[in-house]
Amino acid sequence: MSSTARLTVAVRSRQCAASGGCRRAAPTVFGRDDHGWVTVLDPHPSVELLEDVLEAYESCPMAVIEVYDEQGAPLV
Repeated sequence: MSSTARLTVAVRSRQCAASGGCRRAAPTVFGRDDHGWVTVLDPHPSVELLEDVLEAYESCPMAVIEVYDEQGAPLV
């Protein structure tokens, strides 16, 4: 992937356990709503954030984070 490539990040918020691991791993990509559930602050982060996004994915106990490459193929 080139440095200008963008990821696509999605979450299934209704299944979120509100553990906060995603926000700690990638705070510019993930946030929370008034109830503590995950929200996506940046649905198309740059590829430079891939390591942080994958750490967020791995830290999610409910596996509600989805990560796709620039062509829409799942990365995990």
